[in-house]
Amino acid sequence: MRHPRASPLFLACVATVAVPTVSCRKGYTVIPTDQRVKTPASQATVERVYVEDFQIADIGTVASAGLKTAGGRRVAIGGEKASPEMIGFVRSLQRGQTYTFPDVYVAYLKSREEKK
Repeated sequence: MRHPRASPLFLACVATVAVPTVSCRKGYTVIPTDQRVKTPASQATVERVYVEDFQIADIGTVASAGLKTAGGRRVAIGGEKASPEMIGFVRSLQRGQTYTFPDVYVAYLKSREEKK
């Protein structure tokens, strides 16, 4: 996706619309990670995993996952300037796999702590 002649403004626009485009196409509701961790446990199936590095435009890495809850609601977690933890977490998710959220995220963070 990167082109040597791509302007920083163009890359900023691409990064800004990347998550909403993925999310809005299927009607995802974006939920900030800090809110998702505080919600009651529920199962959701991973429909989409997106990680893209936009360091050239000082946007950082965009990391998001599109999820479909057992009730049929579509939610997205993650976003721009993703932390290393969020990037790793999103990459750890498998498309089509059902997980219990936020338990799977908390377990991922705990496993990272144990590796240190």
